[in-house]
Amino acid sequence: MTRLLGLVLALALTGPALADTSVDARFAIDQPSVIVAHRANGFGAPENALAGIEAAIAAGIDMVELDVRVSADGVHILMHDSTFERTTNARTVFPDGPPIAPGAFAVFSHIVALYPMAEIRKLSLLSDDGTTHPVPTLEEALDLARGRILLDLDVKEYRLETLAPLIARFGAENLMVRHPGLTSVIRLHDATGASPLHTLDADKTLPRLAYLHETFGDALDAVQVSSYRITPDLLDQARALGVRLWVNGLGAPDADLENGDPSAWRAALRSGAGAFQTDLPLQLRALLKALTE
Repeated sequence: MTRLLGLVLALALTGPALADTSVDARFAIDQPSVIVAHRANGFGAPENALAGIEAAIAAGIDMVELDVRVSADGVHILMHDSTFERTTNARTVFPDGPPIAPGAFAVFSHIVALYPMAEIRKLSLLSDDGTTHPVPTLEEALDLARGRILLDLDVKEYRLETLAPLIARFGAENLMVRHPGLTSVIRLHDATGASPLHTLDADKTLPRLAYLHETFGDALDAVQVSSYRITPDLLDQARALGVRLWVNGLGAPDADLENGDPSAWRAALRSGAGAFQTDLPLQLRALLKALTE
């Protein structure tokens, strides 16, 4: 295992993940802060890899965020980008682009939606230490995580007729669903019953929070917001509605923390928010523990 992955057990300060805790219960206002491992990062495995999910479970991390796209033949897989170029060895395995139309899409040669699952099985996620990690299907990830850890699905692409049964089998109460478009968030929530997640990153955060709560009711457990937009009024309204504020620390806060400067993350942890998404879940949990002792 890599050195960072070896830190998992050493830093597993809270024991095993709260497998029996639903999203609704874990995000309740009176519960401790929630740490979310972005793309299952932070454990030495490639992003969106099964090994990262397993490591997060072993470390007792609260929740893992995963990205979902759809193959050419309708299989939901874990993949952030719309192409395979950044995260897999697709250029080496398929130098002429997707086998279903070789050479026809030279500019967009490795678009996820042009690859059937049989060809995706031939790819490996790129890893720093050379270990082999397949591109997982969503079904494989859900089977691995079921009853062991909460999930946040960032659904970039979807087919409801096959996605909804997968979520039902996993347990809709144990995951959140998000999508860049609010219409799709509503559709995903209505079809699956999973807790919706959307953003407040707009000028009018208070009316926006009120609108989201009106739309989703008590199913709304959290809303994402930049830490600099958190005001006493927003905190009061969120608490009154029973909604946790979710801060995404990707970018500067994570980069600074990795370089030994925790000040940006300290400010976010003290902002009154209740959920924190990061590429450095072990380091952030240690920082949170130090601030609350």
